[in-house]
Amino acid sequence: MIRSRKQLLDEPLRMDVGDDRISELPDSLIHLMISFLPIKNVVRTAVLSRRWKNLWLSFPFLDFSKWKSPTVMEDDEEEEEAVVLETEKFMNFLDRLMILRNMSYIHKFCLTCDNEYFDENRAKEWITTVVKCNVEELIVSMYFSLDIVSAELFTCGSLTKLVIELPETTEAELKLPESVSLPRVKILELSGFIFLDEMSTQQLFSNCPVLEALSFYYCAWDGINTISILAPRLKSFILVGATTSKMEFVKLKIDAPNLKFIRYHDSAPVEFVTGSFPSLVGAGICLCYSNDDSLDPLSNFLVKLSNVQLLKLSCGAFHVIEFANVLSTSFPTLDSLLYLEMVDYQVSTILKFLQFSPNLITLVIDEVFYIDNEDALALDTVPHCLLLHLKSIEIQKFEGQPEELNFVKYILGNARVLEKLILESETTSGSFVDLKKKTEIMEQLLIFPRASANCEVKYSSS
Repeated sequence: MIRSRKQLLDEPLRMDVGDDRISELPDSLIHLMISFLPIKNVVRTAVLSRRWKNLWLSFPFLDFSKWKSPTVMEDDEEEEEAVVLETEKFMNFLDRLMILRNMSYIHKFCLTCDNEYFDENRAKEWITTVVKCNVEELIVSMYFSLDIVSAELFTCGSLTKLVIELPETTEAELKLPESVSLPRVKILELSGFIFLDEMSTQQLFSNCPVLEALSFYYCAWDGINTISILAPRLKSFILVGATTSKMEFVKLKIDAPNLKFIRYHDSAPVEFVTGSFPSLVGAGICLCYSNDDSLDPLSNFLVKLSNVQLLKLSCGAFHVIEFANVLSTSFPTLDSLLYLEMVDYQVSTILKFLQFSPNLITLVIDEVFYIDNEDALALDTVPHCLLLHLKSIEIQKFEGQPEELNFVKYILGNARVLEKLILESETTSGSFVDLKKKTEIMEQLLIFPRASANCEVKYSSS
C-alpha cells in the first residue's frame, strides 16, 4: 500500500545511532576533511572515538602559523613570565609531536616563532625532522633572528614550496651548503637574509629546474657581483630590497622566457640584463636610486615590457625613461596595456607616456605635483587612449592646486569615453577651511567642459 504524503510527514524519523559513516572512511580522506580545521581542533578529534584516538598523529598538514604568544605590556614581569611559559608549552608539544609521529609523511609544515624565547636548536631540529619526513611545503616565519636553516633543507628532494621569513632588519647570513639541489621546488621565497657567497648563491639559482615563483624580500647582497637567474619555467619574480641591499653594485641577469609577472623595488642595479618577456602580463617597477651609469641598462629593460597588460611605475622609473630619452627614440607602443599606475611630478611625461598606451582603460596617478612648463598640456595630438578607451582615472593626494585643476580640466575636456574620475584628498580634519576649499574645488569641477556625457566625478577625502 502506498502511503500518503501526510502519513510520511507524520511518521517520526529514525536514525541508527550506532552508525558512524565518517569513521569508516580511509585515513587519507579523513585527513583531507579535517585539513580545513585549525590545528588545535584537529588534535581535539582524538576524543571522538577509539578510531580517532591516534588519527591526528598521522595528519600530514601541520600548520602552526596562527600560534601567537600572549601580548605583553611594557615592563610587566608577570606577563613576560606567561610568554616564557606558553612558549615552553608549545615547544614541548612540538617535541612530543615529532616523536609520536614516528617519521610519518608530512605534506605541509608551517611554523611561526614570534618571540625571542624559542630555542634555536629545537626549532632547527623540528625542521630537520620534517625534511626527513619528505615534507613538500615548508613555511617558516621568525620574528627574531634564529639560525634555523640546516644544510639538509637545500638538498631536500621532496620540497615543492620553501618560504623562510626573517624580520626586515635582520639580514642573517644565508649559509648554503656546497651542493644545492631542489629538483621539485616551484615556489621559493626568502626574506631578511644576507647573501655573502656568490658561488653558493649561484648554485641556488641554478639547481631549481622547475622553479615557477622566486621572491626576495629585504635581502642584502654583500660581496655579490652578479645575480644570474636562468629559469625557463619561472612565471613570477619579486625583488623588494632592504635599506642596505647594495643592489646598486650588482649586475642582475634574468633569463625567464615564460615570465608573467615581475616586481622590482630596489636601487637600480649596475647592469640589468634580460631576455625577452613574450608572456609578461604584469610588472611593478619602483627604483629607489639610480645613477647616470645605470640609465641605459635600465631603459633597455623597460623597453622589454612591451607585452605587459598591468603596469606600475615609480617616479624613479620615469626618471630613467625621461633622462635616457627613451620615449622619443626606442620605447615600444604598449598595445596590450590596460591598467597603468604611476607616480610622477611632470605632467608632460605622463601625457607622453599615454601616447604609447593607445588601449589603456584604467589610469591611477599617485600624485600630480606641478606642470613643469606652460606648454605641458599643449600637445599636437591628444593621446589615443583618452579619445577612445580610457574609462577610469584616479588621482591620489589631490590638493586642488591650480596646476592640478588644469590637468583635470584637460582630462575632462578630452576623455570621450571616460566613465569615472576619482580625486582623492588626504585632508581629513573636517575644519571649516577644508570644507570651504572643497566646496570651491567642486564648483570649479562642475563648470569644466566634459567630452564624455556619462562621466561621474567623485571628490573625496581618504
